[in-house]
Amino acid sequence: MDTGENKQDFTQEEFLREGQSTAQLVDTTSKSMQKKLTKPVSQKKKRGCLTAIIIFFVLGIIGSLFGNGDEESQSNKQDTEVTNTIKPKKSEEQNKDAKQSSKKKNDTKAWEKKYKNKDIKLVDIKFLYKNAEYYKNVIVMSYGKIKDMSDKMLQFDTNKDNFFKEITCNFTNQEEISGLKKENKVCFVGEISDTHSYFGTETLTIDNCYLVAKGKDASSYKDKIDKDKKNQKQYISEIKKEQKEEKKKQIQDEKSTYIAKCKTYDYKTIQRKPDKHDGKKIKVSGTVIQVLEEWFDSVGLRVEDSNGDIWYINYSYSDGEDKILEDDNITVYGECTGTETYKTVLGSSVTIPSVDAEYIN
Repeated sequence: MDTGENKQDFTQEEFLREGQSTAQLVDTTSKSMQKKLTKPVSQKKKRGCLTAIIIFFVLGIIGSLFGNGDEESQSNKQDTEVTNTIKPKKSEEQNKDAKQSSKKKNDTKAWEKKYKNKDIKLVDIKFLYKNAEYYKNVIVMSYGKIKDMSDKMLQFDTNKDNFFKEITCNFTNQEEISGLKKENKVCFVGEISDTHSYFGTETLTIDNCYLVAKGKDASSYKDKIDKDKKNQKQYISEIKKEQKEEKKKQIQDEKSTYIAKCKTYDYKTIQRKPDKHDGKKIKVSGTVIQVLEEWFDSVGLRVEDSNGDIWYINYSYSDGEDKILEDDNITVYGECTGTETYKTVLGSSVTIPSVDAEYIN
């Protein structure tokens, strides 16, 4: 299929051929007229009319050739202009879409990327400070007024009477907080790192912090945090319960492990070689025949075993533990400390094996 450009070239060649033929025709006609000047006037008039018709005809052909070329040229020019007009519009629309897409990506804040799919606890800053031990290694979102600041760090207070700033937030990007000032109200998110005590002031450190919002924009987050106070208290209650159960289990496991290491030893063997048995884990069972109350919830017990042998037991009560009374049947688990010598009512000295009890059942 011929393009507009090929078509135009063909027309120009055709025009040249037609122009040459026309020039030859004019030249021939002129020569013929010169030869016939001697002929009668009537013939000359006829020749003149014929020549005028031919010239007019030739000029018409030439005009049409140039006219077609101009029209095609004008048509091509208009098509080009239309194309050039459409292309920029399309390009502008593409750029606009690209900008909008880029804006949507940038709308995702740094803290949302960092803590995506993470469990973030909303917590009032005073409540957080008071219960910091239960939030260790937990990601929290809180709201407060800046009391001090430096590179990559914001500090907050919950009690103005304390000399040291109670809460320190360490940010990963200094640019996030570069425009902030003291007394500005902000919402932030970060991970509880550690607590310290400086001259009676407990301090809390929060690492990997990000700015969530500032000024008026932070108020909406404060409202969410305030409305979530019930969940915050429930969280602490559940954590305390879990820790209590874990501690109880830990104590039980430690006790079971300790008891498993305790053994029974011959009474007279210990009396003969007390130093050799010193520090060995031992088990003694019997009946309490005497209770001697001592300092700081400690007690001395004389226990008679099934063989009638007397053992001396040192023991310290744990918090809330029931007291041991005479005639109680007990089993002692502890470390042998060799022998203990004491005087009887009659003044005689008696040496018996002694045990520092760790557990008594």
